[in-house]
Amino acid sequence: MARSVREIDRNEDKYVGIGFPLDHSPEGFFYKTKTVLEQAKANLQNLLLTTPGERIMQPEFGSQLKFIVFEQGENIPDRIEEAINSAVDKHLAYINIENVFTTQQDNQLNVSIEFSVPLNPDDISFDRKDIRADVTDLVSNHIYSSSVYPNNGFIVKREDSGSYGNNPATSSFGFDSGQEGDSTRLGNLKYFSRETHTIYPPKLEVVWDDSSWNSGSLSALSATDLERLKIYFKNLRPEYKEKSIVKFRIVGRELYPTTSFATTPAELDVKYLPSASTEYEIRDAETEEVIVPFGSGSRVSCDTTGNFFRVQMDGLQAERNYRFCLKVVSGSGTTDEEINFYDDNYEFRVVR
Repeated sequence: MARSVREIDRNEDKYVGIGFPLDHSPEGFFYKTKTVLEQAKANLQNLLLTTPGERIMQPEFGSQLKFIVFEQGENIPDRIEEAINSAVDKHLAYINIENVFTTQQDNQLNVSIEFSVPLNPDDISFDRKDIRADVTDLVSNHIYSSSVYPNNGFIVKREDSGSYGNNPATSSFGFDSGQEGDSTRLGNLKYFSRETHTIYPPKLEVVWDDSSWNSGSLSALSATDLERLKIYFKNLRPEYKEKSIVKFRIVGRELYPTTSFATTPAELDVKYLPSASTEYEIRDAETEEVIVPFGSGSRVSCDTTGNFFRVQMDGLQAERNYRFCLKVVSGSGTTDEEINFYDDNYEFRVVR
């Protein structure tokens, strides 16, 4: 449950954070802040007095203030205000800059900042949704006529009340101008670049149905089998090379097969899963991020020896663990349609 700033500040027995600049305190190693406003002030000082490149592992953290104060020109106050707003929007979005006052006396610049923080954490808006855009038409147009639709990459823009659509001249898909040229401060949008050392680089996903079906003399799993189904991998290994293409074999059988007197155990009697309605999903085992979602591009195939699917490992980042999940739809398109998911720690690792 979110607590208001006032509620946090009333608790005199708890500290909010560490003050700035860092200094020894009679109560401990550093002076501690007791209110959210006091901590916001410390964070603001820390940000504005840091030059980009000084913070280890965060080279973009900081502001341009130290560069501006040594420049000459008549618009120094405006540039200082712009630098403060830009840094705060990027790194301290919960702080609202109300006013920036700059005065000059002899060879000294004095900067005063009026700021506020929301009284309720719910008033702070953060959105971590990923952008997934269908660019099939744009790519198809480029393949059809590269001269009319050149490959200039993709650009993400803010929306506009204007026209929406495909712009052949710029290979962009979205709204034109509008908020892009508006001077209103609309917050900060951040995206991972291809240089990111995380699992979130931007990527273009190409999806196609590569499944095939030839069950030969195999029998289908019955409705009774599907009600109590167990699925296992026949050849799942702990590790795979990042450039390999792996064919995974999966087998579905009744969880508790009926005992019968036969020369072949019931457990070895291979039957095939429902066609065109059995799919797999690949998740990052640590973050639970879906890398390959259920859909037409992850359908399970079948040949005369059983069900299988292929995965190109170069689509996954090396030195990470992944997990398969399976979805089986029985009675598809009927009133008896039933969807079941199977997640039984089918884990593997991609290595260099």
